[in-house]
Amino acid sequence: LTASTTVTSNINLEFKNAGKITLGAYNLTINSIPIAPPARQIFNQNSTGTVLGLGYVNPLWFGVLQDWNGTTGTDNATALAAAFNAVAAGGKLEFPPVINKGISYSSNVAFDPHLAILEGNHNVLKYTGNGTAMTIAGDAQIIKNLTLIGNTTPGDIGFYHPNANTAIIENVQVFGGFTTAWKMSGPNHGVLIHCGVDYNQSVTANDILTVA
Repeated sequence: LTASTTVTSNINLEFKNAGKITLGAYNLTINSIPIAPPARQIFNQNSTGTVLGLGYVNPLWFGVLQDWNGTTGTDNATALAAAFNAVAAGGKLEFPPVINKGISYSSNVAFDPHLAILEGNHNVLKYTGNGTAMTIAGDAQIIKNLTLIGNTTPGDIGFYHPNANTAIIENVQVFGGFTTAWKMSGPNHGVLIHCGVDYNQSVTANDILTVA
């Protein structure tokens, strides 16, 4: 890009072959859903520019690699943050299904949009950093079908909801040494459906309903 750009809802961007947009220092707001292969990077955020406004986001479009093999993998922290930041209010972020691989990253990522859905499709996220692995900062969000594995650093938090009013979490597993699997603060109402945590992890919230 040579300037910040907005793509209106009546225009669909279609990416073919090795087509990719490099943002540089400019923002790209897209009010439609790109047409692109599910397993290829189409956005190169090589500087301060960001992609915004997407109603549907595939993290692989931002360079996320599903290559964690249980021991090592690419650090996807920057690419994950870019993908999460691109989701519009009411939108959906969806990880493509993968077998016997995961996604590793080293620093906290935040999923902020109001009324948004995070669909994991049974992906495994391996957090290699310290502190909180993921902040769920919006409200009325749905998080589904995801496994989060942490380190063994005391005090680490898996998922942190600092101010979400309502969160529905379904089939989400938190393992691997977090002190607190889920932490919800503020006027929260959390619903955990078919979720699991390690035996030595806690779940903290003002009002939480667990459905086996």
